[in-house]
Amino acid sequence: MANAWKTASTTAVSFWTLEQYDWKPLRKWCQDRNLEIEKEMVNGLQINSYPAQAWLEVYGIVLGKFAC
Repeated sequence: MANAWKTASTTAVSFWTLEQYDWKPLRKWCQDRNLEIEKEMVNGLQINSYPAQAWLEVYGIVLGKFAC
């Protein structure tokens, strides 16, 4: 997770919820609001990390609830 749960990738959220999430609705949410999608490097691969508000509005997921 990037930025202390302010953003998250679909891979990270899938790990915590044991469910799969499509990135396309999250990308559309960001594009509709003219927000840049954050990038992070994981195991040498660049992946997209989407804002917490996008996760909440698109999938009803509160990222902070996964904090240890």
